[in-house]
Amino acid sequence: MRLPVETVCNTLQGRELAPYRLGRLLAGGDPDTIIAEGWSARERPPFPLTAPIDWNHLDDVDRSWNFDLHAWRPLQGILDRHSRTSRHADLAFALSVAEDWVRSHPYSRRQHQSAGEDFSWYDMAVGRRIPQLAYILDAACRDPSVKSERLEPLWRSLLGHFDYLSDDGNVVFHSNHGFYQAVGQFFAAARLAAFEPLAEFEDQAAERLLRMIDRHFGADGVHLEHSPEYHYAVSGAISTLARTELLTEFPSLRARVARMDDALAWMILPNRRLLNVGDSDRVDFGGRRSSERESDVLDYAMSGGVSGEAPAQHLAVFADSGLAVIRSSWAGGEDFPKASYLAQTAAFHSRVHKQADDLSFVWYDRGTDILIDAGRYGYLGRTKPGSALWERGFWYSDPKRIYVESTRAHNTVEIDGKSFDRKRSRPYGSAIERWGETERGLFFVETHARQFRTMRHARVLVLRPEEWLLVFDWLWDNRKEDHAYRQWFHVAPALTVRQAGRGLTISGDALDTALKVVSLLPFPTMGTPVRGQKTPELLGWWSEQGGAFDPVTSVNVSVGDAPSAVFATLFAFSDDAVCADPDAQRVNASGRNARFRWRAEGVTHTLSLDRPAEGDMSVDYSVQPALGREMAESQTCVR
Repeated sequence: MRLPVETVCNTLQGRELAPYRLGRLLAGGDPDTIIAEGWSARERPPFPLTAPIDWNHLDDVDRSWNFDLHAWRPLQGILDRHSRTSRHADLAFALSVAEDWVRSHPYSRRQHQSAGEDFSWYDMAVGRRIPQLAYILDAACRDPSVKSERLEPLWRSLLGHFDYLSDDGNVVFHSNHGFYQAVGQFFAAARLAAFEPLAEFEDQAAERLLRMIDRHFGADGVHLEHSPEYHYAVSGAISTLARTELLTEFPSLRARVARMDDALAWMILPNRRLLNVGDSDRVDFGGRRSSERESDVLDYAMSGGVSGEAPAQHLAVFADSGLAVIRSSWAGGEDFPKASYLAQTAAFHSRVHKQADDLSFVWYDRGTDILIDAGRYGYLGRTKPGSALWERGFWYSDPKRIYVESTRAHNTVEIDGKSFDRKRSRPYGSAIERWGETERGLFFVETHARQFRTMRHARVLVLRPEEWLLVFDWLWDNRKEDHAYRQWFHVAPALTVRQAGRGLTISGDALDTALKVVSLLPFPTMGTPVRGQKTPELLGWWSEQGGAFDPVTSVNVSVGDAPSAVFATLFAFSDDAVCADPDAQRVNASGRNARFRWRAEGVTHTLSLDRPAEGDMSVDYSVQPALGREMAESQTCVR
């Protein structure tokens, strides 16, 4: 397009300046601090954005940081504020940063095709940057102090961005990167739709968006990249687009966004933190706005019950996507953080953001985190194709990143000390099979996944909110080869774990009653708690936010040298002893029928599971006063 920038500006000046719509969604910090001191992210010192800018400052150290820099994340909040206030200093600062980047990174098709790890023309960086570049040009055209010769390079670069995105070969349709590319292309093209060639890019972006929504979200509204934070970010971008009324020819879009937002409500814990399974940070929704979303249910979850509408149910199973969530109460106000909450991830849809965490879960109860997930940490270092790490399915080489991805960093079962295979194994979709709520106030979820081609892993989680959780695992190798099995649990950092007999006691200021942990079966062995171990390998860590890596207590229950393994680990709130008689437990060879019995607080609990190959699963539960010295001398008593 040979149109001179003067003609572009003359046309734009005859139209009202459209608002910048993505600033709050992707804001990179306080605008005043960024302008005065520099951009701070991932616990790094402020980085001044004054020309000449070192655009590859941390390219070999922190990929995420350098990507955000090339995606112009520091400008998001600044442009949003200019859109609302017309503050001249905001535009002047953004214009100077854009000019420096454009001067340093001229566009050519040949150059971007060989960019490799250079983030200047990296797929999602282009998608994030193009709506900002379009807004800066649009706003600067209306500023009489800005000469047209300053804007000519920006206009040429903007046309290069459109050229890049017009090529399907540069669009990452298989991951969330493609969403940001399409959203950025759409907003930039819509801003400049008065120019006929650019209007075609708007239609192309809309078609791509709708196609990717079908591909990347389950029918139940959950994003299929295994990570609530990506669900939050991508659905937010789509929601922002739907609210603009620019896609009025697609009336179903808002209904689909509402399903996404309803699903997101279940990914928010009672403490208003985001469920950080997979590649997710623990986003704090305490100060987040929910009014711009499409769901009253999400508004209720984000606001802590202050506004919106609570869901009617307490068990949400997204069977297509592979996510199950139990929440005992939706009471608002002071009672909002008191609900019991358990969320299980049981999905393998693709290699994208898939950690080795099959059938893992997170548990929050009695107002505090109990069992936590490892988090994301960051995308640091790149493994070399064909290397040992690459063959094991690890795309990043930083030891801390390797740890948070690994199976032993999650609340699941590790086999032979290996992480679940994500490179050669075929994605199975959702592993959720059956679920329900009983009249006695129990919730249960049954899942089943295959590992290493010949291994079968069935798991049943049974929760009685505020009282106990049972984790039942049955594993079997179809080749009948011997293996070592470890059932891992990772305890929240604020809690203390100590050994007590053959079990554990978990305590802390946040708990009004100690939590006792005991294996109900005689064969598994309870390991020694480990916290913040560095050698011979990392163990007992979690990453609450990007770049953070803090100690937690990790424990395991193990069975070794057998083709099969059965675990039944009980977590029970009790100030008294929790005892289990090994002779009273029953599990058949297939793991489909089981009975467990334990005593706590002078009461005998009996739980029976019936998991037929077909049909409904049944869970029966009864309690009765303990009789005399029943189980009183059991070696598995935890005090």
